[in-house]
Amino acid sequence: MEALARVMTDQGLAADDIKRIVVSAGPKMWGVITYPFAQTAFEAKYCFPFLLAAMALRRTAGRDEFRDRFILSEACVAFQKKVETRVDEGLTGEDSDIAETRLVIEVQDGRSFTVDARADYLGGPEVPLNDAAVDQKFETATAGLLPPDRINAVRAMLRTFETQSDAGTLLEIIGTITVPSL
Repeated sequence: MEALARVMTDQGLAADDIKRIVVSAGPKMWGVITYPFAQTAFEAKYCFPFLLAAMALRRTAGRDEFRDRFILSEACVAFQKKVETRVDEGLTGEDSDIAETRLVIEVQDGRSFTVDARADYLGGPEVPLNDAAVDQKFETATAGLLPPDRINAVRAMLRTFETQSDAGTLLEIIGTITVPSL
């Protein structure tokens, strides 16, 4: 997902500029990413075509992208059809915890970009998220679920979670959450 976003940014591409994407990954990855096409929020979480569609169309894959109105939108459905997936036995990963992938991004104007997405992806073991990126991800994930003052209190508590005597402190801060429907 990050590799696609990086190529799109570096090359000044929009989603409509992309003709086709071929995603190759080792067999280990296909045990996790199991859906060839997403029609529900659950399927979207485990579907390369959807995840790449979210990144291409919105440059993010947050809560709003995992809602039916986006998943079933004409643009998302059309983009998912541009993505082809392949098993590549050579992409097994040197470390058993790392699943390697390769993207071949074909552009409408005939250009093609090949990107190997390995352990050096942002948020991976080699390039962990910095505090600012973690904060942004946290705010995106909790927006609309908690009032801002509670979001800040939860974030502050989580930074010292390992020193808390039990999880009750977190539950007290959070209080009651109303989860919006998908």
